[in-house]
Amino acid sequence: MTGDSIRNSGFVACLVGVLVMVGGRFAHGAPAWLVSVGLGIVVFGWGLFAWSMVRRAATARAALKDSLG
Repeated sequence: MTGDSIRNSGFVACLVGVLVMVGGRFAHGAPAWLVSVGLGIVVFGWGLFAWSMVRRAATARAALKDSLG
């Protein structure tokens, strides 16, 4: 997976997590544990964002090291 696809996956995971949280909170008859599941999905999405940033920084560091010598 490339950095862009990881970042986009993180965005989609956060969006889905928020939708699950809202559904768990406001949908009639929805179980209360859906809010916790949605929060977990959002945390996973932020983890994907962070991972893509770390990978991008490592790639930039390696490219800088190669260009310097």
